[in-house]
Amino acid sequence: MVLVTEAWSGLGSTIVGGFISAVVVLVGVLAERFLSDRRTRTDEQRKAADDLIVDVSNLRDLAIARKRGLRGEYELWPLRTRLYITQNSLRGLPAYSAAWAFYESAKEARDFARHAVRSLGDDHQGWPKSDLARFRAHLSNLDHFGDQVIELLQSNPKSGHARIPSRPTIPAP
Repeated sequence: MVLVTEAWSGLGSTIVGGFISAVVVLVGVLAERFLSDRRTRTDEQRKAADDLIVDVSNLRDLAIARKRGLRGEYELWPLRTRLYITQNSLRGLPAYSAAWAFYESAKEARDFARHAVRSLGDDHQGWPKSDLARFRAHLSNLDHFGDQVIELLQSNPKSGHARIPSRPTIPAP
């Protein structure tokens, strides 16, 4: 009887030990997978932010260029396309919202310039001096806003505490 009890005790401890080992291995595998997924997601977000930096910088440079900016002769589609492509990686992050706000500001400035050029003729020198000065000041604000968006994307696009810069608007006449 003692041998049978010891056998069952040995079998029970083997089963319990095997179960504990299986749980430890399962927890280790799940933790490794979680950390691997998190690392992959972080790498994807960093790459998406880097791609956005390039497109925001390019659009900013085109929008504030003396001739192109005053005539509204710059394309918005590269940044818009990049925003749609990076939507899954960066959606909900302050840096992504700031990039969208920059896109909207550049679009507003382009539409305003195109309308002004159409109404005043082909030569941007025909702008009234007060309008030209106000619009150049707006382009300067747009340049500063673009710099802030790029800085936000470079620093930490995932930060939930990041301060989104205020969006510039075209001053009323």
